[in-house]
Amino acid sequence: MRYRGPILKLFGLIGSLSSACFIPAYASEVRPTLPLFEHAYEPHDLDERGLWQKWDEYEKEFARSPAVYHAPDLVNYVKGVLCETVGFDRCGATRIYIVRDTNFNASMAPNGIMSVNTGLLLRVKNEAELASVLGHEFAHFEQRHSLNSFKKRRRGSDLVSWMTIVAGAAAAAGGSGAYQHHRDYRTSIYGEVYLYERDQERESDILSAQYLVISPYSSGAGAHVWLRLLDEDAEQARERKRSRRRQWTGWADSHPSSFERADYLSRLAEEANDEGVYKASEYMEAIRSYMPEFFDDQLQRNDFSATKFLLEQIAQDGWTPDLLFLQGELYRKRGNPRDLVTAATAYLNAIEAGYENPNAWRGLGLSQMRSGAQAEGKQTLKTYIRMAPDAPDASMITLLIGEE
Repeated sequence: MRYRGPILKLFGLIGSLSSACFIPAYASEVRPTLPLFEHAYEPHDLDERGLWQKWDEYEKEFARSPAVYHAPDLVNYVKGVLCETVGFDRCGATRIYIVRDTNFNASMAPNGIMSVNTGLLLRVKNEAELASVLGHEFAHFEQRHSLNSFKKRRRGSDLVSWMTIVAGAAAAAGGSGAYQHHRDYRTSIYGEVYLYERDQERESDILSAQYLVISPYSSGAGAHVWLRLLDEDAEQARERKRSRRRQWTGWADSHPSSFERADYLSRLAEEANDEGVYKASEYMEAIRSYMPEFFDDQLQRNDFSATKFLLEQIAQDGWTPDLLFLQGELYRKRGNPRDLVTAATAYLNAIEAGYENPNAWRGLGLSQMRSGAQAEGKQTLKTYIRMAPDAPDASMITLLIGEE
């Protein structure tokens, strides 16, 4: 990880000032104590019942949404990782939905809905890293953060509304500074709401780290995720000629910065000094059949450098036939002249390594034809048609190669 050293140096002082107040220290021989778990939690007051009802209605529509990725075995696998993380007694109330979205994100609703983006599944490298994110979202659920944030925002909104009325009355009565005071108070109230939400995020990070210490997984995985996201952002920033994400948490941010999170999660893992597993091979096997589709969605973002970095990170433990195929897809879809040669080589390597999906011959044939090797490309595409006569693009490919 190229930022591991700089991260800890950069935040050595800042972290000690900003994080010491909320990061508990626990030695390796002291096991964290999790919050008391309430089985079959039911909403208590009017606010909770209203919020639960809203989310229950939303879930009915959401479950039928085309954005939901319907893969029962993948859902069951992710649910299993969650249960290993937080405990099988705690995870039963959750319903997991895989969402087809290239962004690194997951979320948890107060009624037990957990959504996990395909972009997140593409970016974590092992079960332990996935567990750190799932544990974070479950911590929001367990601490009822959604409800508390709703109440906090509503109180702030109500107060701002009353202050607007008061400021208007004062101005009408000749108070020249009424609106300036109103703006100052409004800024202060909104800042308090943002701070409150950032504190909730930190609390969930800390509770997730505690889940990991007690679980079979390594608590060190939490920082790894954020460090790698920083590297990916740096690659995207370089290609798009923009500034990288700032290194500090802003006043109006609802989440701590990635730098800050990497720092305090690293220190938590160091203090815990726990021994845990990562399960990289098990994770890659679980998502292997879904990788081409997840990766194809990622390619639509036109972030070549960031996507190349992402693929190389996945392949750090070795270029499997599946990953060689994805390398071919990456270069073919950018499509520069030299890229097409690189793509063809990657497809050939995948085929020679035992990749049997007909799409490897499709990609190879298209790369050959676009690079000028027309005859060779047509022969390769004929092989593709023989292997997949019912492919959705079979008629188009047949027309392309001039076959009846």
